Amino acid sequence: MRKIIISNSVLTDDSYKTGLSSAYSSGTTLTVYSNVSFAANDLAVIGELGEETTELKKVDSISGAATITLASALNFSHSKDTPVYRVAWDQVEIDRNQTLISTSAIQWDHKDTIYYDSPGTATDSYRFRFYNSVLATYSEYSPTITGAGYPRNSLGYLIREVRKVIRDKERKLVTDDEIIRFINAAQDIISGVRSDWWFLRNENSSTTTTAGTSKYALPSGIDNLGVTDTIRYNYNDGTTNEIYQLKYIPLLEYDYVSRDNRNDDTIRDDWVQYYTLLPADSSSASGYYNVWPIPKTTGRGTFYVRYFEEMTDLDDVADTTQVPLPQIIEDYAIAMCYKILNREDIAKVYEDRFWGPAGEIKGRRGLTGLALLEQLNYNQKRPKGQPRSLVDFTGREPLRRLFGNVRIDRDRLHEDYF
Repeated sequence: MRKIIISNSVLTDDSYKTGLSSAYSSGTTLTVYSNVSFAANDLAVIGELGEETTELKKVDSISGAATITLASALNFSHSKDTPVYRVAWDQVEIDRNQTLISTSAIQWDHKDTIYYDSPGTATDSYRFRFYNSVLATYSEYSPTITGAGYPRNSLGYLIREVRKVIRDKERKLVTDDEIIRFINAAQDIISGVRSDWWFLRNENSSTTTTAGTSKYALPSGIDNLGVTDTIRYNYNDGTTNEIYQLKYIPLLEYDYVSRDNRNDDTIRDDWVQYYTLLPADSSSASGYYNVWPIPKTTGRGTFYVRYFEEMTDLDDVADTTQVPLPQIIEDYAIAMCYKILNREDIAKVYEDRFWGPAGEIKGRRGLTGLALLEQLNYNQKRPKGQPRSLVDFTGREPLRRLFGNVRIDRDRLHEDYF
């Protein structure tokens, strides 16, 4: 048996809302503060989501500025100021392995609509979509989730774990939107601590040279918060096939080396040497890189852009985080939730877990949070099957031959070797 849980909160979020200006006890007429956004055949939910007497009815007509006539009488009495929502859906269709297995009424008196699939197994896949039985219209399908439930790194799993710890499974203390906001804030903090986390490293080689073009868009995965690492260049004319590193130079220096403003065969060369970075605009959210010399032949060169991608914002329960230890994100969200609940003592415990112990951490026991991520990031830098050495003779001026004129400062040596 599989338990399918569908959150109802999205059904009233951002929906038009008014309220009863006088109590309702019987009949089909509601007197509300304003009926301006209601019309015949709309669906009206009376009451707050998850309350025992919350119910849905079809709107038959409206009159004046404050009257809503329902298609049938309500089942319960409702006091003055009870909220009245205009919603788009009244049922939900559930598919198993892309085959419809249930059309169920939305359970407005609960925070979730729950369906039990008796023959379901962990290997089955499920999806759902909402249905308006009056207008015979459908929402888009939800992401497909296996019968095993949300994976450990998914937003749905993170929200559930946070609610378990703060003991708010019924969503009475903190909203899903608040938890999602804290989860994304945790990702932003992790991105801000350092830009070169190993789990964000990526490479794109989809861009080839265009004759006479020096400006190329950076990969879309960089976006606003990602960073460029290096750019390699593969020169291939059918006879010579060589890949090497392009040298990064600041924009001011690039302006100097590219001062020859001509763009013809007198200055073009397929052996590209330099690149600089340019800011984003409406055509490329990630920005651009300019290369020099200007490529002479279309398709003769391929750019291999190594970069650290921007973390994906999590807004759908099926979205997954790139952070390999999702409990770190949970700790931050839990801390923020306890702050909302004025439990500063417990909030500090989880906030400390999120940041981890300060100071020297290499080889230290009991690592948590960002300190643990830092240690894991350190471990990713070198293969463990061979020793590292500070000096490795590779011929005369190897760095200059590989990258051009570069300097390795003390901080870089300390990062790599000590």
